[in-house]
Amino acid sequence: MMDQKTDILKTTMSKPDLHQKWIETYIFDSLKIYDLVFDKIKKIVFRREDDTFLDAGCGNGINTIRLVKRGFKVVATDFSEEALKLCRQNVSKYKYDGKVDIKTEDLLSLKFKNDNFDAVLCWGVLMHIYEVERALNNLCRVIKPGGYLIICEVSQYAPESLIAWIIKKIAPQKNDEIVKSKFGVDYWSDTQAGRMLVRKSNIPSYIKYLDTKGFRKVEHIPGQFTQLYTRITNSIIKKILLTLNLLWFQYVKFPNLSREQILIFKKCN
Repeated sequence: MMDQKTDILKTTMSKPDLHQKWIETYIFDSLKIYDLVFDKIKKIVFRREDDTFLDAGCGNGINTIRLVKRGFKVVATDFSEEALKLCRQNVSKYKYDGKVDIKTEDLLSLKFKNDNFDAVLCWGVLMHIYEVERALNNLCRVIKPGGYLIICEVSQYAPESLIAWIIKKIAPQKNDEIVKSKFGVDYWSDTQAGRMLVRKSNIPSYIKYLDTKGFRKVEHIPGQFTQLYTRITNSIIKKILLTLNLLWFQYVKFPNLSREQILIFKKCN
């Protein structure tokens, strides 16, 4: 049985306007950092030509395409038909129709058999799931022994997250709610699409929990150091921030201060 808050979130995230907003805000060609990130992911997890990835919570399919480009077979899943519609469009645009299996699946109740995938990608998805432990258990279950789980989450301890927390405390918006949870700090707010959860994650809590499930952390790498560029219209400042993200990943390589943090785990048993 789904929790009431889960039902609310599913209704919100099924709205087409929400997915279009995410595309307009976060998806564009200047994000070259992710080409480097996915090259690194391939270097760590690729073993055989027939390795199969589950892109869990694929959304518009941009990461599905990145995986296919790097030689993986991909099963792309999302509970939202609106998201899957965008995924199908993007997969067709790149002429990858025959290389991706697109399915309607919910992370809270995956229908795949145990030990089914060589690797699972869950990118920026858990932060919007209220029953996160239930989702993690499903993801762990479907990974083969020796396989990999890759998650990308926003850290609650990153400078950008701490500043946002202070602002929320000083000047909260109507109906905003901040709740400390097992896996971080849950920010609830009203959006045009409906009630939304964005969790700023306690990264060590994910590492500790997955260790109890038999998953060993093999890599902890930075994603974007900042996403302030999404709030800035000046093209020069935007370009400077994007360059900072790229340089941070290439040369600083210190994940703990990054807004986005990417964790790669290996299933030991």
